[in-house]
Amino acid sequence: MLITAGVTLVAQRWERTWLGDWDDRTLATIERGPMSFSNAILFESPGNLIYVIPLLLCVVIVAARYRQPVFAVTIVVSWLLARTLVYWGWHLWDRPRPQVIAGGVAAPPLHSFPSGHMVLSLSVYGLLVWAWCRASGSWVERVIAILVGIAWCAVLGYARVRLGTHWPSDVIGGAIIGLPWVAVMVWALRAVDNPPPCPPCATVSSPADAVT
Repeated sequence: MLITAGVTLVAQRWERTWLGDWDDRTLATIERGPMSFSNAILFESPGNLIYVIPLLLCVVIVAARYRQPVFAVTIVVSWLLARTLVYWGWHLWDRPRPQVIAGGVAAPPLHSFPSGHMVLSLSVYGLLVWAWCRASGSWVERVIAILVGIAWCAVLGYARVRLGTHWPSDVIGGAIIGLPWVAVMVWALRAVDNPPPCPPCATVSSPADAVT
């Protein structure tokens, strides 16, 4: 919550000086780039509810099948609580969506900063990448998993900007918020996998010591 507040308030302050102009120029450059409007609709889709909810359901079923209930609960909670971070940022700054591309036809009447797609996608796909790395014994495969995850979320964010649903800084802000959130979830899962020793158990070596 503190990171979200800090990033949002700093971006709001910079928007009045140089960030607004940078967003305008970058958005125009992306519009002229290689990704078409129709392709952007395809590439941004994995961040939509119609894709994420069935994906989460499949992950929960597979995790339950392999007796990983903690991971199943964590990835759902990660996605749900990440929405709180997005709403908190929206509450702090009612930034309007861009109306530059296609007259803003793809821009919903919601707050713009931070990008909810980016925060929520990282909260799900980031944990899936971590699970892939944890299950793999090859460092090469782990590097591939991380690169695939980065590319996946980067293309998704790029597509959101190409559609005109977000300013470029919205997506960057979402990444700055989403990555620490994934780190918190990974830390929590690692703490469950390797719980610290019980302090009384660590100091008692025998029943006689316990009596003493």
